Amino acid sequence: MTTRQTASTRNSSVEKTNTKAKSRQLKIDEEPINNVKRRRTEQNDIQNIHIQYDSLEKYGYHFKNGKLVSIETDKPFKFDVFSDNEENQKRYETIGKLVDNAVFELLEKTCHLQRVTVPVDAKKSEHTSFIFTSNDLVTADYLMVIIHGTGVVRAGQWSRKLIINEGLKIGSQMEYIRRARAAGYAVIVTNTNLNNFESSRFLRRSTICPIRGSSTAEEHGCYVWEHFIHPSHAKHICIMAHSYGGAVVLEMAHHFLKEFDKRVFAVALTDSPMTVYGRRVKKNVLKMLKQRMINWVVDTEEVDTDLGENDCCQIRSAGILVDFASSNQCGLAPGFQSLYSILQATKTKMGGRTLRANLMEPLIDVNSIHYRQDAVENLIDDEKLMFQVQTILLHFTDVERIILACIQENPSRTVAAAEKRITMINQLRRILDILPTLQQALEQSTSDLLKNLCSILSDQRFQIILDILNSQLTTEQTVSSNGFLAAKIRRIFSIRSGFDERLDSLRADVIVVIDDVESLEKEFSERFNMPVRYNLTNTRGFSLEIIGEFKGVLPANVVSVAKKQKSTFITTLQLAHLSDRFELLYNDICLLTDQIILILLAKIRPHFGCMYKLIEAISIIDMIQSFAEVSKARDYVRPMFGLNTKIIKARHPVIDLFGQQKPIANNIELCKEMNIILVTGPNMSGKSTYLRQIALLQILAQIGCFVPAEQARFRIVNEIFSKIRQHDNLFTGQSTFSSEINHIAFILNCMTPNSLIILDE
Repeated sequence: MTTRQTASTRNSSVEKTNTKAKSRQLKIDEEPINNVKRRRTEQNDIQNIHIQYDSLEKYGYHFKNGKLVSIETDKPFKFDVFSDNEENQKRYETIGKLVDNAVFELLEKTCHLQRVTVPVDAKKSEHTSFIFTSNDLVTADYLMVIIHGTGVVRAGQWSRKLIINEGLKIGSQMEYIRRARAAGYAVIVTNTNLNNFESSRFLRRSTICPIRGSSTAEEHGCYVWEHFIHPSHAKHICIMAHSYGGAVVLEMAHHFLKEFDKRVFAVALTDSPMTVYGRRVKKNVLKMLKQRMINWVVDTEEVDTDLGENDCCQIRSAGILVDFASSNQCGLAPGFQSLYSILQATKTKMGGRTLRANLMEPLIDVNSIHYRQDAVENLIDDEKLMFQVQTILLHFTDVERIILACIQENPSRTVAAAEKRITMINQLRRILDILPTLQQALEQSTSDLLKNLCSILSDQRFQIILDILNSQLTTEQTVSSNGFLAAKIRRIFSIRSGFDERLDSLRADVIVVIDDVESLEKEFSERFNMPVRYNLTNTRGFSLEIIGEFKGVLPANVVSVAKKQKSTFITTLQLAHLSDRFELLYNDICLLTDQIILILLAKIRPHFGCMYKLIEAISIIDMIQSFAEVSKARDYVRPMFGLNTKIIKARHPVIDLFGQQKPIANNIELCKEMNIILVTGPNMSGKSTYLRQIALLQILAQIGCFVPAEQARFRIVNEIFSKIRQHDNLFTGQSTFSSEINHIAFILNCMTPNSLIILDE
């Protein structure tokens, strides 16, 4: 029997068939979309996995002005790059190892140290460690040994974390090495944490093998003493050690007691728990160390305050008025848009360093603050005096650096060292020559501080040193222009004519060479009918510069041609010979002049005590004029001091200068009855800015500067603590909460009734 489908049944079947077809088509269409999504997910997973590179540049970072910053944006190092914190930590550790290599390169290139293998008799296939030493280790009378703490740090570092986050100046040892070298010390930089290596002897198995002579930090220290310090000529040794480095010092003193007692005159420690480490050695060792070892520890007392002693060392405070975290949170650290940057109107490097030190450790004595305020007010009221002081200060170079170069007893005798000493001695003479002018200007002042500083400049020893220098140095200006050749000519004629016959003979030969070069200059100018001038560079030697577009034919004796913009530089065979002749004469003159200068320095060295007072005087004068210039230009007022703090219409000093809009003035009032203030408000309303403003104005007032307000009265505080923002720290294993609790605990343990505490959220 045949069954006939109705129309409705047929339509239903067609709809089912169409639905199945559409379903299949949808699955086909969805498949590539899902594949795309899957591929995107895989790409995101790849981006969230750390890829190890072999250089900082491939990570997008480099060291610029001593700080690790992004190559593209100049922003500091960023930890949170991946969503997975484990991958962030892997990236951080890899970058840390690359920072180690960068520091090693800087020790060799910048500090001019050489890498020495430990052990010294290592075989080719043997794994080794290394240290860094200066090239005068065998001959120098003075030696500094630097020992870092435990952990991941390597040679040349105090803290890898500080190098990455704050820069080389704070986290590395290079500043200490530079100062030691400038003072004539040989240097040994130890590497106590490189103790072992991983040996893969069997498939899928590895063993940790110690490095001979460096299996522990203590063994490394003793090996360095036996093979490097003991054979050296140094009779005066000082040691600088951080944290666990103190234990290494104890071990060296224990094994080499007699030699240690005879040759080591000072040991400086920082944050080293010597009470724990001292239990390992005998009492006679501790007694010997106690006479020459000081341990500086973090404390709320002023820097260098005596905190007592223990069995093996004296203890002193390394504490500062403003703790390190607060200095960054409140904007004290040097950098753009900081309190340091808005006050940086100093004219000398010494003044800048003194300003930085005062920001980190303001005054707490009211009389001393008034003393400075009177000097600032004197300069603000007397514009002529301030202009004279500022103009004279521009002639002062870094006196501190000059003194360090002059007090070396066993200096290097190379041409480069001779050039440096000749330049320094001439700078010293010019500084002493201009001192009477500064003294005359300060005699017009009415403030007691400026008058006292003026009396320091009247020390008769300055004139004695100047007379000794003028007896042998040229007082006339030989060359008025600047440049490479002018600097060489000034060095050539540094010593008075007639003082040394050999020197006069060599200088006469130099004049002949210069005359020959000038003759060639005139000859080529007439030949080409174009302006021609000669110059001297370190790479080309003497060359002739043809000024303008040159389209003529050069003579056959031209050996090199270079074009720069519209000028053509040519060197002939005769000029090349004259360059060689000039260089030989110049080197001989520098070495001969250096011998005379070393004798001269020996004569003035007994009178050099006054120069340290000069550094202090110039630094304070420069800082005071900086305060005066900033206060006058930005309409600051002189603050008063009393039992309460009350500021009317106070302005944030940084926003007042750098802000895009004029800051809103706020009133601040703190007193005994109202010593806790709770600041509330919506997000982005300026609560944190208001808190920072209080701390910055307090510091401005206590360093002796005027403040941005209509009226101001402050209560003197002895410490400033702040907790404005805290982050988790995977390096130390602290969460955000743990970090905040530790910071609050530190504040509670250290605060006093005279503390200013700022807490944000």
